[in-house]
Amino acid sequence: MKVLVRFLAVLSCIVIFSTHAQARGQAYEETYHIGLAAGNIDGGTDFGGTVEATGFMIAARNKKASLEYVNMSSKDGDILGGGIWEAKLSGFYLALIGQGQPYMKFKVGKLKHEMIQTIGAALPDSETESVTSYGLGFGYKMGSRAMIEFDITTLDQDMTLFTLTVLF
Repeated sequence: MKVLVRFLAVLSCIVIFSTHAQARGQAYEETYHIGLAAGNIDGGTDFGGTVEATGFMIAARNKKASLEYVNMSSKDGDILGGGIWEAKLSGFYLALIGQGQPYMKFKVGKLKHEMIQTIGAALPDSETESVTSYGLGFGYKMGSRAMIEFDITTLDQDMTLFTLTVLF
């Protein structure tokens, strides 16, 4: 249910963004994309090791910038010293996109991540945090709408997300 609410909120922002640009008479090409994302979360010193993560991205783009919503969840990973952990991520980013083929991308935004850890038979312990997040990546356009992107994004001081996204 939360994912559906987030999806509808992002869709509303994209419609408002588009309507505002058209009302002001701006003449730039704007496209909308939805994509599937897969990657790894490096647990850093807090959790150790990496876990696989999957999710989606919704983007409203023009030639130089992009407004993006990202939502990802991980599989369970092992904690050094015993136990398991998993992560749930969602965030909004503003990305600056370079020209050319392939293109470079720099993004900054607000990310909410929930880290869930279970040690032994204890009940899961959950911690939710909102942080300023940034990332760097590159992409390749594969036709008029499709593109593939690779991003490296910070989640907090010592956790990193490596993502491959296919957008349509």
